[in-house]
Amino acid sequence: MSTRPLGGRDFAIAGLFAALITGFLAATHPLLALAAFVGIVFLTWVIGRAELVLLAMIAAVPWEAMLHYPTATLSTVKLLGVALVGAYALRVVSQGTKIRTSPVIGLGVVFAFVVGLSLIVSPEPSVGLEKAFRYAFFVLFLFLVAQLVNDRASGKRLLQVYVASAALASLVGLMAFLSGAEARASGPIEDPNDFGYLMATAVPMAVYLYREDRRLRLLWGGAMILLLAATAATLSRGAGVGLAALVLWGLFTGRIGAKAIVTAAAAAFLAALLALTLWSPLISDRLEEKERIADKNVESREAFWSAATQMWMSSPVLGVGPDRFGVEAPEYVRSNPIALQDPVVHNAYLEILAENGPFALALFLAMMGAAWSALTQAEREARRRGDYESLRFAAAIKGSLLVAAVSAIFLSEQVTVPIWLACALASSGAVLRAEPQAARTELVRAAA
Repeated sequence: MSTRPLGGRDFAIAGLFAALITGFLAATHPLLALAAFVGIVFLTWVIGRAELVLLAMIAAVPWEAMLHYPTATLSTVKLLGVALVGAYALRVVSQGTKIRTSPVIGLGVVFAFVVGLSLIVSPEPSVGLEKAFRYAFFVLFLFLVAQLVNDRASGKRLLQVYVASAALASLVGLMAFLSGAEARASGPIEDPNDFGYLMATAVPMAVYLYREDRRLRLLWGGAMILLLAATAATLSRGAGVGLAALVLWGLFTGRIGAKAIVTAAAAAFLAALLALTLWSPLISDRLEEKERIADKNVESREAFWSAATQMWMSSPVLGVGPDRFGVEAPEYVRSNPIALQDPVVHNAYLEILAENGPFALALFLAMMGAAWSALTQAEREARRRGDYESLRFAAAIKGSLLVAAVSAIFLSEQVTVPIWLACALASSGAVLRAEPQAARTELVRAAA
């Protein structure tokens, strides 16, 4: 049986049916008719504009905690995700789009399958259903970003939207912190650690835009300062360690020169001096408060890490099930100085191990490793061709992945955007691919 792409006749018939249904609802249920009309207008906008839907969803990511519309379960970000799936599916059917595959996507899909198995065999699958769906959403996100980001220009647009949105969220968080409304900067994301993690992982992308987008260099420089300031104001040590790892990696690999370090250090010193001059009492109070509970936080995390290890040993194949660490924790956590309700491990890798088992953890690590390898190959190829913009793009994504991976040792962030976005971009058309051998031979002959 053969298939054909959708054409104008198909859309005309669909439009006729939609008009008839909307007209009937207008006569019987006006509110439903209005909702149907809005839905039709939205779907009409979505058709053929999958990239715009993707950018809208990326822009909404730093604000997800505030976008609980129409409901907390069916939030704006999730609705945009559904629209994105529909737009891409329609493109595949109507245009016969070729699907891009990669080891990163394959490992992500198998990881989601293992998480599904873990959910099925867990003592109470309903407890972990939401988290399992969140994993599935991120694997789908990984796939769609890899398909829709076709070249470096579209990848650059995505970074511009993401960094601009994150910088605006940073500004909101900083204002709340400096006004005294919040003890630690959290902004649109309620948990300061989660907020700091997201801001820190956007820093390498902001650095890339500052260097490459010369027309808007002041904008991206300001965004970089806001991201760093907001990360510092969260007082999140996990995000700080991730940024420290980024600096060390840049130094050891020659990506950051002595001049850049001196400039950055001077800027950080001046910013800290200005902050202490204007908001010294507030910052001192917050630092003292953080220092008082620092030792307890360390003991608490050690207790959770030990509990996660013991939990895995009790269910060594598929773990205790998605989102069951908080349920099982009272039986395993000992000598925890901070009483928390429904705690998390504060280590993304141990959390996967405890909840989904060693196979899931191995697949998750392999997915990140494959993304890192793809970016390394892209850097090598770009350097060979003398394409330094592509080289810096790949380096920016590697930097973001590095911050995300290191910070995840101290935070449970495997079900947030940064890791998945970096892996998706590593699999996309924005990352320079090696030329086929035949094309390379032709270039050599032409040069000769």
